[in-house]
Formats: sequence, C-alpha cells, structure tokens
Amino acid sequence: MSPLRVWLVVETYHPVIGGGETQARTLASGLGAHGIAMRVVTRRSATALPKHETIDGVPVHRLGPAGPGHLKKWAMLPGLFVTLVARRRDWDIVFVSGYRVLGIAAVAAARLLGKRVVLKADNDGEMSGTYFAGGAAKLGIGGAARAIAAFVALRNRLLRQADHFVSLSSGMQDELSAHGVAPAEITAIPNSVDTTRFRSVTATEKTARRTALGLPETGPIIVFAGRLLAAKGVLDLAHAWAAIAPDHPEATLVVVGSGKGLMHDCEAELHACIERFGLGGRVVTTGFVDNVEDYLQAADIFALPTMDEAFGLALVEAMACGIATVASRVGGIKDIIEPEVNGLLIEPGDRRGLEVALRRLLADPELRQRLAAAAMATVAARYRTDAVLERYARLFRRLAAPTRARHSAEAATSIEPDGRDPTL
Repeated sequence: MSPLRVWLVVETYHPVIGGGETQARTLASGLGAHGIAMRVVTRRSATALPKHETIDGVPVHRLGPAGPGHLKKWAMLPGLFVTLVARRRDWDIVFVSGYRVLGIAAVAAARLLGKRVVLKADNDGEMSGTYFAGGAAKLGIGGAARAIAAFVALRNRLLRQADHFVSLSSGMQDELSAHGVAPAEITAIPNSVDTTRFRSVTATEKTARRTALGLPETGPIIVFAGRLLAAKGVLDLAHAWAAIAPDHPEATLVVVGSGKGLMHDCEAELHACIERFGLGGRVVTTGFVDNVEDYLQAADIFALPTMDEAFGLALVEAMACGIATVASRVGGIKDIIEPEVNGLLIEPGDRRGLEVALRRLLADPELRQRLAAAAMATVAARYRTDAVLERYARLFRRLAAPTRARHSAEAATSIEPDGRDPTL
C-alpha cells in the first residue's frame, strides 16, 4: 500500500518565524519517518517567496494572494478549495493548523470529496469566535459583534463536520466541547520542543553564550522571548523591571523578538517605556533573531507575563534550556506549570505579582535551580518532538484506515478474472 498522504494547510510557513510556523515545520519534516508523505499548502505571504519549493524534503505549495496583509487569508479560501478539489487524488487527509478561516475551505472540500479532514487551533477562541474580537476592534469594526457572532455560528455548523480536532490544552478542549464537538472527536496533543536545540548548558557554555551575544558575563539575566505584542505582557514586564532594577544593579533584562508588521505590535511603546523609565543601560532589546536558544541558554530566568496563550511554546523552550520560569495563569500555561514545582505562576496583568515573583527568583539561586531541574523533567516527559510526532502519526493512521481499506477492496474487485485491470 502506498504511503499515507497528508496535506498540511497553514496560513504562513517557513521562512516566517513563529510558534505555529515552527510546529508546522516540525510536523511536516518529521512525519516522513513515520511513513507519512507530507505536503504543505500555505499562502505566499511575501512576493519574494516562490510559488513552489521543497523545504526539509517536503514540497511546499504557496497560494495567492501574495504579500503581507492581515485579511489576505480570507482571499486565500477560493484558491485553497479549488486546489484541494482539483488535486483530490494526491491526498488522503487534509490537516489544518489554525482553522479559524482556512478550515472553511478544507472542510467544504473534504465533505464534497468524502475525504478526511482534521482541524487544530493555534489560538484560543478560534471555535468560540472570541479570537476575532481583537482584530475587529483593531480594524475599527468593534461594533459588528452581532454580525461576527452570526458568521461564527454559521461557520461552526460547517467546521463541526470535520472528522477530528486536535487540542493543545485542556482549555481548548473545553472550548471545543462547549461548541458541540463530541469528546470522541477530540485528541489532546501538545506542541513539541526540539530538545537537541533547546537544552541546558554548562556554566562554561553559559558564559560563552553571553560573551558571543555581547551580554554581561556575570549577574542574573532575565529574558523574555516572543512576538512583541501588547497581549504578551511585555509592557507589564517593563514596568515591573523599572521597580526591580534599582535594587538589583547586577541583573539585566533581555527582550528577544519583534512586533513589526503584526496587528498588535507594541515595539514602539516598549522602547518609549524603556526611555521614560531610564532603563536604557539595564535592558537589551534584540529585535528579530533566529537563535533564540542562545539567549535562553545565556539566561537564568524566563518571564512570560502574557494575557493569553493557547499553548506557551516559548515557555516550554525555556524550560528545556534549564532556567527558572514565571508565567501567567492562562490558556495552555496552566497545563504546563505546576506552581512552586516547575515554575511560578502569576495572574495575567498583575504587575505587582510579576515584580514579586521576579524578586523571589533573583534573590534565591537555590529556588531557581530547583524549579529549573523540575522544568527539564517536565519537558522530557511530555513535550519531546519524537513523542508528539508519534501521537500525530497514530491519529492520522487511525483516521485513514477505513477509507484506505475501502479503496484497497475496490481496487481488488476492479481486476478482471484474468488479472487485467480494465482501467489500463
């Protein structure tokens, strides 16, 4: 029997960098070892990107419209539907990562063709529709709540016809259940972390990382890594650091990431905040980097005071690097952090709570060491890439089994008694 063919549909893909893009690339490149032939269908998010290329041995097909734009994913729907239908003989399962918009075309095509479709949300609120509220407000259409609710209700009638859903967290599973998805149609599979890339280092290696990055070779380093969006809480971190910095002149805050081009970019506000508090010599901002692991391995503490987080990949990457973490009690983070065991939790938006947690970690190296050791054990037990890939492979094989068995039976009965295939 030929390999199982899965098409991964995602709005943006490598070389775009982000948690969802990283996970999509991991799945696309890793499932081949499990006997699954992968193809990526994505949007041509930059005009410089080719329409077709191979990345990590995986074919990548980019649809229009080309170029940046927050609303262009909607314009991708007709092309995606037509592509799935026209090339229906080339795929067995279509898997959509980030289904809030693209799931419409995928489910419609799969139902038309009698094929399998699996949906995974990359963010909380994709099924409930709350994810759309922030974007609508940003575009000045915050008053369209009724229209958005009506659209979401109509869309969900279609999305619930998907064969299966993958949830990243218990909260996401509850959201699916609350909107009519049966528990038997939901499988919990977390995001994964590459523990060969994100790993703890020796004291000597840590010093070398700091030297190479131009960071202070001594003193604690607190790091934030992620997109510089208001919802990530980076402005709360700046305010907390303004209160802490005078009492810890030996410590440094490093902010890794950029918000440029994103809908809720707060990068300019962050720099204004740093200037207003006179923190220029106490905060390092890196902008976009592709070696975030080096910064994590150079640090002692990781802070993620986010307002919302479907999973928390940056947090798991920091934990894998063996540093103590403090994060908000939201979304998937609640499934990852056991308070006082493998990290510290604060309430979202609680600047004072963030300040207190960071002060504790700065003042107590033994606490940092204990939390870091437990964090690494958590990652090893639950978030290794090989284990997550195996769970996806089992799911896809199980869903495809009835269809592939039927097709094999039909092929067998189509052979004439003398062994000739009438289709040839």
